[in-house]
Amino acid sequence: MSRGADAMAAGGKRVGLGGPLSRFTDALVEVEAAEASYVESVGGVKEQLIGAVATVHTGLPHPAFNLALSLDAEGQDVSVFLRRLEDTFAPRGLPFQVVCSPLSQPKDLEQLVR
Repeated sequence: MSRGADAMAAGGKRVGLGGPLSRFTDALVEVEAAEASYVESVGGVKEQLIGAVATVHTGLPHPAFNLALSLDAEGQDVSVFLRRLEDTFAPRGLPFQVVCSPLSQPKDLEQLVR
């Protein structure tokens, strides 16, 4: 079950982490999953990290194929979290991107990445 559709309330109303925005939340989760699946479909590898998903494609050294997404650093030291992400790509000499979305945690992660 997706993050935005984790419960049903009486009367068939949808209740979840997204609250009134649960459809939007579900769509973001699906977009992130589709991005990772696309990279896998062209020969990349999806790596599950603590608080992130990384897609790695050593044959395509471009940030569009080497990225970290589905970011959740809540409760972690963000600088250590970001170093772990970098350590996924740097030893392979791959340019990469960190994809922050409205679901990324903590809420100010995008500012911390910059």
